[in-house]
Amino acid sequence: MRKPDIIQVSVFSINGRILFRRNISVTQGDNNTMNIPIGNLPDGVYFVITTHGRTLPAKKFLIVR
Repeated sequence: MRKPDIIQVSVFSINGRILFRRNISVTQGDNNTMNIPIGNLPDGVYFVITTHGRTLPAKKFLIVR
């Protein structure tokens, strides 16, 4: 059984403000998922960044209701 790793998941506004940050435990080879609460975020462009020893490229997402 593999030892879980901790990664950090952050959501930023287009202006660079941190809106959400959480450390989660993941295990390589597992399908790791998490829910990010977006119900209180207005329509707009956001970025999610994951960090595990190094920062991975930001992924852009859009909220349109």
